[in-house]
Amino acid sequence: MAIQIHDLSAQQLADTTLQRQIGEVYQEAFTTLNLYENAERLMEMLEVHRTREGFRCLVAQDDTTQQIVGFIYGFTSRPGFWWFDTVSRALSKHAIEIWFTNAYEVVEFAVAPAWHGQGIGGRLHDALMDSLPVDTYSTAVLSTYPGDTNAMYLYRKRGWVPLLQDFYFPGRTRPMVIMGLDLEARAH
Repeated sequence: MAIQIHDLSAQQLADTTLQRQIGEVYQEAFTTLNLYENAERLMEMLEVHRTREGFRCLVAQDDTTQQIVGFIYGFTSRPGFWWFDTVSRALSKHAIEIWFTNAYEVVEFAVAPAWHGQGIGGRLHDALMDSLPVDTYSTAVLSTYPGDTNAMYLYRKRGWVPLLQDFYFPGRTRPMVIMGLDLEARAH
């Protein structure tokens, strides 16, 4: 059983089979962590996000079954976008200049729990980060749940640093950690 990483176009993401598989991975991954994120909400977000500048979606797919077992996606982070505006209000001007001037926003990233511990998350992460041109993006930013999670371990191992701890998005009851990755330093 081999896992291949595929870069899906915005047009390919209109395929309902791919959407369903991505939604299943998302639901499984976050339900296992007792986070209960909603796959329908993800599909609504993807519909909007796939039209944004710099949009990329990579999936890990089992060659034998053609089942998607993990995915990561993001786009160019810009003022006027909800996440950018919400997070930047909590940062200093200096931090915004460093981390948000030419940032790539990682929106969602998940691996099905049955596939944890096989390096799939690392491969997805590295494939996306390695594909980002450093003349366009100097940093990558994301939000993740705090604690000793597989995701947090992966981020720390790959050089992500916390920008904000215990950050609450409007209407949410669980804190998040806002993290940044220096893509220029990673490229050297």
